Amino acid sequence: MHRFKFTSVLLAAAMCLSLFMTPVLVSADETVPSETETTESSEPTETSQSEKFTVNRKESVRTVTGMCGDRAVWLLDNNGTLTVSGFGDMDNWESGDLVPWKNYKDSIRAVVVSSGVTSVGERAFDGCLNLETVNIAETVVKIGDFAFSGCTNLKSAILDENLYRSSTGIFYGCPAVSVSYIASYPITVIGGTSDLSKAYAGATVTLTVGDAPEGKTFDQWTVNMGEIEITVVDEKTATFVMPAGYVQITASFKDKEPQNNTLSVRGKKTKLKAKKLKKKSQKVARGKVMTVRNPQGKVTYKLLKVSKSRYKKYFKVNSKNGNVTVKKKLKKGTYTIKCLVWASGNADYKSGSRVVSFKITVK
Repeated sequence: MHRFKFTSVLLAAAMCLSLFMTPVLVSADETVPSETETTESSEPTETSQSEKFTVNRKESVRTVTGMCGDRAVWLLDNNGTLTVSGFGDMDNWESGDLVPWKNYKDSIRAVVVSSGVTSVGERAFDGCLNLETVNIAETVVKIGDFAFSGCTNLKSAILDENLYRSSTGIFYGCPAVSVSYIASYPITVIGGTSDLSKAYAGATVTLTVGDAPEGKTFDQWTVNMGEIEITVVDEKTATFVMPAGYVQITASFKDKEPQNNTLSVRGKKTKLKAKKLKKKSQKVARGKVMTVRNPQGKVTYKLLKVSKSRYKKYFKVNSKNGNVTVKKKLKKGTYTIKCLVWASGNADYKSGSRVVSFKITVK
């Protein structure tokens, strides 16, 4: 009897334990956080490598962001504005169902393409039924075919007229859209470049100085046509606000002021054997008597002085290579020689000279 009761208790305990060990099934559509993800109760984050987007929640704020080009980034905020920023072209898609924001299309109410982005991808916002406004920056030079097709609630779009004419079906299936065309004007820069070849009035244009001719350096920006005020940023760049008209600007150059020669010299000590000097003269390479660094232009050498003046005739310095010749029969002793080293300079540097002292010991 006691054994039966004990067996019943074990069976009941096993059934209870099985309730806690029932496996949990996760569908393919659900996302399971990886071990490397960290989640805080106040700022949880969901990531999906396959879709390349990140969802951030902080209190009532919700944003979704990801890549939509090699250097282009998209961000959808909690107000329904999708902003494309960064640089270069957006990707193209064969269908609106392939875009990275496909799961959030019904939340998009406004699209802003920021300055720096150069294209809007094909089918990028196809079928965004709640999209109402579109604003495209002046840096965009191409809008892909059917980029905003099927946006039935789209009310207004602002873009360059040339972009509209160069693409197919941009607003196909958008019965209520009112397109505002912004006139853009050409920009010509002589002696430099601008980040925009054309721009609409009010756009900020950045200028960059080109390579200076040999012997020249940048002087100033000169406005040939257009009522603009140039703001210098640094030695190479400047900006201006585009007027409603053609602009032509020249980067002018002036003769470069030569810098002081960077020539430097240092004397050394060297020894010669008297036995060899009795028989014949000895040649000493320049590198054994002096170090010459960073000369600008052609270098020449000239003997100035020997410490024991009556022995000066025993020394000769080659004017072209600085090698020293010590004539035979020179007596034992230490001789200090002073030599002039002269660098002729060039377009960037003035001529310059240095006096170097080195010692030759005969023993």
